[in-house]
Amino acid sequence: MISWPELMQSLRRNLVFAAAAALATACVSEPTPDEQGPMVSARRILALDFSAPKTAARVDRLTELPAAMQDELLRPEAWRSEGRVLADEVQRATAVPGQLRAGAAAELGRRPTAFGRMLPDLHKWEQDLADDLDLSMRLLGTSLHPMGEISDREHRTDPNDDRPELTFWQRLRRRLRF
Repeated sequence: MISWPELMQSLRRNLVFAAAAALATACVSEPTPDEQGPMVSARRILALDFSAPKTAARVDRLTELPAAMQDELLRPEAWRSEGRVLADEVQRATAVPGQLRAGAAAELGRRPTAFGRMLPDLHKWEQDLADDLDLSMRLLGTSLHPMGEISDREHRTDPNDDRPELTFWQRLRRRLRF
């Protein structure tokens, strides 16, 4: 007799297999635009990658792969047999920078607005930089001189204090607490 956990495991495995089989068969054909149902959205999404035309295109590319691989394996042999093939390879390799340049120029010419959006507005950037520099100078206090080193009178709390300003050595002794 089958125990309860074994029965549940078997049912779960069969349910997963049934769901996978149903999804695979459901997404072979794309649903019509007016079709409605609980699985139609899933079928539309899965049909983008797993529909019959997409699968046929993939299979065609995979069947062409062995012939292309054989051609690639025979290339070095052709290089040795004909000097012309080697010259063609060198010419193709030297043409790459020009092709890249032409492609980049075509892309920049095709979408000038997209490239313009990537560049920052120069006036806004300059204003932000000036504001950031001003804020950093205010936060760091670079416009202020160190307290007690330049003028002792400036930082006194009593405005009526007429005592003479301390010398550098007296202020240093006070700071070091001698």
